[in-house]
Amino acid sequence: MRFRAEGAAPSIEGMRPTKAIPGPHWRGVRLRHTLAAAPDSAPRPVTLPASWEEGAADALAALAPGDGKVALEAAAAAWIAPVAGDAPALAAALHALLRDRRGAPGASVWQGSDAARPRFVLNLPAFFDPEAGFDATGFAAAAATAVTALDLIAPQARHLAVTIADLAGLLAALGLHYDSDAARETAAALAALLRAAAEEASGQ
Repeated sequence: MRFRAEGAAPSIEGMRPTKAIPGPHWRGVRLRHTLAAAPDSAPRPVTLPASWEEGAADALAALAPGDGKVALEAAAAAWIAPVAGDAPALAAALHALLRDRRGAPGASVWQGSDAARPRFVLNLPAFFDPEAGFDATGFAAAAATAVTALDLIAPQARHLAVTIADLAGLLAALGLHYDSDAARETAAALAALLRAAAEEASGQ
């Protein structure tokens, strides 16, 4: 079995509103431009959704190859287009995960480098809505999309890793104390759902 679910991992976050991103998957998204830098690197112009917090620009500056201008949509398209190929539904799903901050791939995917265990991170609080509750169906679909993408990106990899980020944030949104039986049961249910969805996608 190649799939392995793992614990929390860092996620991309980030940055003056300007215009809407022109790509079909990002149309209507307001942007802001800033200068950002990876550690020990010169600043580079970065374009991100205006609603994203400070800190995301530095992350994108570190993740995107090169040292020139980088826009989130273009950086995403660089790894999504080759993966999706003639599968527009997969491309749309991957753009949506990133746009809605539900999920993002690890550094090796952004940089187009080989990795023994390519990774995808799912951001748990992004699947929660105060009125509708936790989107279990969307979470399972996201896990399947992540596995499918990683399998296409690194067909020779012996392991694929789909990680979850900010369990504490989700538990707080649900009104559950982190160190409680209900929180542990929720975490176990999420892990089981993640594994089931990922193994089904891996089998297909």
